[in-house]
Amino acid sequence: MHSTRFRKLAAAAAAGLLATGASGEGPAGARWLRIDAPAGVDRAAEALAIDPGSGRLAVGGERGVAVGPLEGPLVRVLTRGPVRDLVFDGDGALLAATDIGLYRIEAPDLVRAERVGTGETARSVRALAAVAGRVVAATDAGVFERGAGAESAVWQRVPGLPFGEARRVAVVADGRGGTELWAAIDGALWSVSEEQGARRVSLPGAVQGEGGPVDLVSAASGELWVVLPRTIAIRSGAGEWRTERLVLPPGALPLRLAAEPGRLWLATDAGLLVATGPAGPWQRTGPPAGHVAVTALTGAGERLVVATAHGLLRHAAVSVSASGSAAPGAPAPRARSAEPTIAQVQQSALRYLALEPIRMRELWAGAGRRGWAPELSVRGDYGSDFDRGHGYDESFVSGETRSLFDRDRSRAEGYGVSLQLSWDLGDVAFNLDRVDVSREARLVIQIRDDVLDEINQLYFERQRVLASLDAPPPDVPEALLRLRAAELASGLDAWTGGWFSEQIAPISEGPAFPAQESSP
Repeated sequence: MHSTRFRKLAAAAAAGLLATGASGEGPAGARWLRIDAPAGVDRAAEALAIDPGSGRLAVGGERGVAVGPLEGPLVRVLTRGPVRDLVFDGDGALLAATDIGLYRIEAPDLVRAERVGTGETARSVRALAAVAGRVVAATDAGVFERGAGAESAVWQRVPGLPFGEARRVAVVADGRGGTELWAAIDGALWSVSEEQGARRVSLPGAVQGEGGPVDLVSAASGELWVVLPRTIAIRSGAGEWRTERLVLPPGALPLRLAAEPGRLWLATDAGLLVATGPAGPWQRTGPPAGHVAVTALTGAGERLVVATAHGLLRHAAVSVSASGSAAPGAPAPRARSAEPTIAQVQQSALRYLALEPIRMRELWAGAGRRGWAPELSVRGDYGSDFDRGHGYDESFVSGETRSLFDRDRSRAEGYGVSLQLSWDLGDVAFNLDRVDVSREARLVIQIRDDVLDEINQLYFERQRVLASLDAPPPDVPEALLRLRAAELASGLDAWTGGWFSEQIAPISEGPAFPAQESSP
């Protein structure tokens, strides 16, 4: 599940770091530079591609396609959308996959539609791949292919593959001058080669019931990367498989993968993650890319480009000395012994937000004791009676007749109170309220994981900034690093109710640096 409500603070801090270019990941550091693009394709784009020859960047969004140099600005070349995928073919032309068809873009004024197949479902193109002169399209009606070049515009269905909904495709060079096609169709992985034909592939080590492939990525070395919701599978050029579990931050779901020698980039709905290998550990990159949903990515190294809700961002490394140590004459490391530990910050935040585990244990224990508590019933009664009577008689006394009349009245009132206690002893063995407590506990655990994840990111980002203050990078003013440290401390204050600033020693002030005070 997505935890966007806990990322507002980190997202708000992203703009400041983007402008300063402060270090955000790894020993070498990193910064993110914004790329200017037309409205409608600049935010939350689903398709990115880089031309290996010219280095041009193509971006596809809800309102079409924009192309330009990697540094920007980009110019719109197609106004139809939404765009699902982009790829440069062998001739440098750009192919754009949209919900209403496939378009070939050779220049801003030279755009034409290509008919992939017959029927409405074949017009909806989901993914593209182009390797070694082979161009493949995944549609809602299956997988189609054609040769490279404008003269080879006839698309044909790939024989042997099912007619189902194809979401991702990849073409892998087999090292013998040929290629092998891989496709995710109706949640299953399929392969097509000259030697074995079309066949369905079962991934070894995949988690049962976790769903089909999320992304397929091919490497020039002949490797194939298959990303599943909780697993990543790698097929070597020799055809051997190995799988690794994807241990991601809480609530993060994988979307796209980019691989380069010695490093992997994973786009998730909770931010951009980086790892040195498929086994991880996966860590967030520096903000803003590491703290907002990343919908697409392409390239590697200095050419890595990601699409986020904040726009298009390009990765740029921050230069440091080869030894990684501070330059001569750098100030001595600042004493940070007064900094609270991460465990103390976590405990303070959980206490402030009333998310301590003991609260759920108390609820669970209370539900177990519920069967011994009786149901109390109190009843009050009131009643009244009213009687009236008449009597008639005659008497003869001494020659006279006398008539006698008799009348009587009576009234009675009654009050009653009853007290009843009843026990359902079945609740002693199992109380149904514990089912609701279990459901609530799962929700609280998910919220607590999201909170702790954000606190970890803020805390260790602050530690990295404080370490940078010991040896400030040459292209980042020290005042900005101090400002960033105070900003992160304010973020931790928001999670702990001002507790964090009460525990830390003030950082020495400098130009344009506000004094640190405890949050109210």
